[in-house]
Order: sequence, then structure tokens, then C-alpha cells
Amino acid sequence: MPRSRPIQTAFDGGEISPRMLLRVDTENYRKSLRKAENVVILPQGPAARREGHRHVTEVKASANGVRLIPFIYSPTVSYVLEMGPLYVRYFTSEARLESGGAVEDTTTYAAGDLFNIHYAQKNDELLMTVQTHPLKVLTRTSATTFTFADYPIVNGPYELETTLAITAGATSGSTTMTAGSAIFAATDTSGSGGTGVMNRWLRVYDGTNWFNCEITAYTSTTVVTVSITGTMGGTALTQYRLGAFSTTSGFPTSVSFFENRLVLGGTTSRPTTTWLSKTDDYVDFDPGTGLDAEAIEITLASKYRSDIKSFQEGSDQMFIGTEGGVWRIFANGAVLTPSDRNARRIIGSGVSAVQPISADNDVLFIHRDDRQISKVKYDLAENIYNAPPISLVAEHLTTGGFTQAQYQESPEERAYFVRADGELIALGYVPSEKISAFSRFVMGGTSAVVESVCVIPVNSATDGKRDQVWVTVARTVNGATYRSIEFQRSDLNMDCCLTYSGTAVNGTIGGLTHLVGETVYVVGDGERLPNATVDGSGEIDLGTDDSWATLEVGLSYSHKIWLLNPEFGHELGAASGSIRRYPSASFYLIDSVSLNVDGSAYSLRVIENYDAAPTPVTQFAHVTLDHDPERDIIVKIEDDEPFDFILAGVVFDQSAGVG
Repeated sequence: MPRSRPIQTAFDGGEISPRMLLRVDTENYRKSLRKAENVVILPQGPAARREGHRHVTEVKASANGVRLIPFIYSPTVSYVLEMGPLYVRYFTSEARLESGGAVEDTTTYAAGDLFNIHYAQKNDELLMTVQTHPLKVLTRTSATTFTFADYPIVNGPYELETTLAITAGATSGSTTMTAGSAIFAATDTSGSGGTGVMNRWLRVYDGTNWFNCEITAYTSTTVVTVSITGTMGGTALTQYRLGAFSTTSGFPTSVSFFENRLVLGGTTSRPTTTWLSKTDDYVDFDPGTGLDAEAIEITLASKYRSDIKSFQEGSDQMFIGTEGGVWRIFANGAVLTPSDRNARRIIGSGVSAVQPISADNDVLFIHRDDRQISKVKYDLAENIYNAPPISLVAEHLTTGGFTQAQYQESPEERAYFVRADGELIALGYVPSEKISAFSRFVMGGTSAVVESVCVIPVNSATDGKRDQVWVTVARTVNGATYRSIEFQRSDLNMDCCLTYSGTAVNGTIGGLTHLVGETVYVVGDGERLPNATVDGSGEIDLGTDDSWATLEVGLSYSHKIWLLNPEFGHELGAASGSIRRYPSASFYLIDSVSLNVDGSAYSLRVIENYDAAPTPVTQFAHVTLDHDPERDIIVKIEDDEPFDFILAGVVFDQSAGVG
């Protein structure tokens, strides 16, 4: 058999699809993995055991799912919102926000609304949209107080212009409006059957000028009471435009900000229309006379229905994700104006309702099938936009579709996607280095599923300045569903864990009521201690033979790195498909404590002192492999030891024949 020593020096192709297991002709194959579970792919190429998650608290009620949403006031002041059925709670400084108890506000969002919320932030205001609810705003009023209320739009936007005779009872103030046909509904006001608080707007034309009115009371389909802004030239009116937002017509699907304008769009009655407020006046959508700073209305026109699903702001353009494709909104001049605004469909593939993310100057959308991830990219050579699918090489990881996406810039650029079945899919994404590396997170615990993810900037005492990843995880604990809020921390290697640091302790350790009945891993002063079972009081017994000044206690998870068969040629052709054997391999490890290959553990301790904490090493570890000759050999690195692990490369001793 010809012998060779093939080497793999990077894994920044991530986990690849089973459909590509023979694509040895591609560059991606040579830097990819058969499986990458509970690992992250570092931009320099290594595969590293993922960070563990510190437990913060149970959600308000474990019977109900929640969604996490970031509230980022500044790079140093940020919050995680726990959005549950009809409430919101707050987390900051790696703990729940409290002021004489948990800070909590009432909302109008039911359980079925939570993952339909789209949001956009302006300073201390977070605007939120759901098509069946009036536009809402969550306002930070102090470090520990917030308010949740209707967003106070003072004018417009409006439906299409219609000719109709309407008679006003007066030319100004509060008066009745009587229409020549049925155009009003009880749901046009908050006090006459509408589910929303906001009243509908009415814009009328007196033959010379347009006037804006707020409908304040409903009498019949032809008669309402209004409050007129200004003084009309007469009471005989010839044209009207009803407000675009109401319980009758629906509310916006999505929200954004662009060029100092508030952007709203996608109502029930006008699903393809986008409205932009006046410049620097985020509550006024009066179309006026078309001056540069006045409000803008854009309706997408295409042979494909383009119901609006999402907005994403760019540097000098805005992207609109629709059922029929991705549109680009832009100006020919310096800024968008009512007379200089263009809408062009640039991508023919429709997108899902999952809010897109900006990643390293790219916009990442999820396809309308909820599975495919594509990026909007401008091709300078061709002078066109395209949307290459970045999930094509790992399509098996998208099964079931995605419900949420978030992006982390620091310490590494990484996108996170919550899959419908509860796996968290990580994407190491550095397009400048052509890195798109997928891996999967499987949380520790019984029947554990991730339900939501959130990323906020923090200045952590442990990790310094970074983007911190928060998750909600549903597990079976002590025979019942327990929903936990947790965040990643670089010094942890367990899930749902707690830590202790202080005076050396031993014996009974409490505070683990969230893990009653669970078998937990324990690390004391860096040393792996025997597993323990949490009793009904939330305690474990560590014995009294030793004491520990630091403890980490939590649920285990295994990192799994399954290697691909390296390809090398020999005089009879390709090695793939041939009988092959790996007598041994050398694994280059960085700051690692343990190595388990094909079920066999290998000690990496420099000094064989098992009474002390292991010292991480950076070195080659030469391992003898016990494989029978096969056409397809899977070398598996799998280890649940709660310590750091970084694999930088592997050198195989390989022989192959023909058969």
C-alpha cells in the first residue's frame, strides 16, 4: 500500500453536508469537518470547544416560552429583554434587573406574537411592530425603569387618494364628517370596538388644500367625529385618504430607521407599501407637497406579489425583504427625497419573516423556505447584486428551518441561528477571509432545546469588552419543563452552571435548585471532581477531605469533531474509495487539557500528578489508531471533560490500496 502523511491545517470550512463527502476536488473539503458539534470555528482556522453557559434565572413561568430581544442604549449600557406572554422583564450586568424585586412591565403581546415582533432602536427607544398590533415603543426612562406604550404618531401615513363627497360640520376643531358612502368602521377608533389604542387618521381635500384629521369617535359607516388640524376653506370636501394604520387596515409588519427617517411598512391592506417619516421627525408621516424633508411613500410594483417581511438598513441604501425577492431603496442624489427615491428588485428569491442581520457589512437573509441563508452582495465586475447561498455547503444543518438570527462581532465574528427543533447553529463568518464555517450547539441536560438567542455588548468582569450571547433553554429537570436564561462566558465549560469564588469551602454546597435531580459535573480549583447528584434541596455533597476556593458546577456537554478522510493521490489513482488504514495520527493542540480519540482518552499532563489541576498544553499529541482497513474511516474526537480544547491541525499516517 502506498504511504503518505496528509495534513489538515485548518477547519474553517466547518461542518459540511453529507452530500459533499466525496467532493475532494473542492478547496472547502480540505478545510472542513464531517461533524462539528459543540465547537466553534476560530477565524485563524482551529476548531475549539464552545463556551459554556452560566445560569441566571428561570423565566417568569416555565410553562411559557419567551423571546430574548436586545436593548442596546450604548456600547456600555445594554439590556436583554425577556419578552413573555403580556410582559417584559430585563437583564443587565449578567443578572436580572431588580429594583425592590424584578423590574417588569405589562405588554400587549400574547404568546403567539412574540416571534413576529420586529424591532428597531433609536437612542433610549425601542420600537416594535406586529401586524395585528399598533406600533409600540419601549422607552428607557432611567437605569432601572422603562415604559411600554403606543408610539405617538401624530399624522398619517395614509391610504390611496379617493374621490368622494364628504361634508364637514365645521371648518376647524372637533366636528363631524359625513361621507357619501360607507368608508368608516368601528375599529377606526380606540373607543368604538378597536383593539388598538390609536385612532385612525383621515386626510381630506377642500378643493385647494389637504387637511389632516384624527378620527375620535364612530357613529356609523358614513359618520364620524374628527379633530381637524388647521382651518379648512369650506365644509364641502371632494377627496379623502384614510390612515394606513388602524385595526381596520392592519399595522406595520416591520420597522427600521434610514437617513434620519422612521421606516414602516407591510400592513394588511397595503402589504407592499413602505412609508418613511419626515426627516428628523419620526412621528409625522404627512406627505405634504413633496418637499425634500417631507414624508415618502413607496409601493413595490412587480409581477410577483412582494408582501413586505423585513427591512435592513445599509450605508446609503435600504433593503426590503419580501415574499417575491429582495428590493433595494436608494436615491440617485445624496439623500432620499419624495422626488428622488427608487425601488428596484435586486434578488428574485423571497425571504422569510425572520428579521435579517448585518454581518461584516453584508446583509444575511433567510429564504422564504425558512432554511437557506443567503447574503446580499454587490458584484462590482458585473454591476449587479446577487444573493449567493452561504448555507449550501451545510444544508443538512438547516433542516426544520430557523426562527431567529443574531450576530456577534467580538471576540469573533459569528452569526447564530435558532433552529425550529431547538439546535443552535453557529456560523463563523469572515467574508474578507472567505470563511463561512458552520457548527452546531447541543445543550447539556435532558431534552434540552434552545428557544431564543440574543447578543448584547458588555464590559464583563470576566471577559472584558465583548459581545455576549444569551439564550433561553428548555430542559426536563426533575420530571418537569424548566426554562432557563443563560449567557456564554469564556471561562466556563458546562451549561446551566453556577460558579463560586471566595473562601475555601467543602461539604454541602447549595444554590442548585434549578438542577434538582440532575447529575452535575464539578470542577474545583481547576481539578475535575467526581460527579454529583443534586438533591431535593438543591444541594450536593463534596465531602470534607479537601476544600476549594473556586467551583464550577453544571451540566455536561460533549464536543465532537469528526474528521474527513484526507485525499492523496498515488500511482494507481485517487485514494478515495480505496481500502485505507490510519496507523496513527498527530493532533496539534493549543491550550488543551484532554484528548479523546475514537473512545480512548490520552493524557496531556506534563507531570503525572493527578492530585493537582491539569495544566493546559500546546503541543503535538501522537495517537495510535486502532482501525481495521476500510474504504471510509471516521476518526472521532469526542470528549465531555469540562476543560478548554483547541484543535489546530492533524497529520495522518495513512496507507491506501485498491479494492
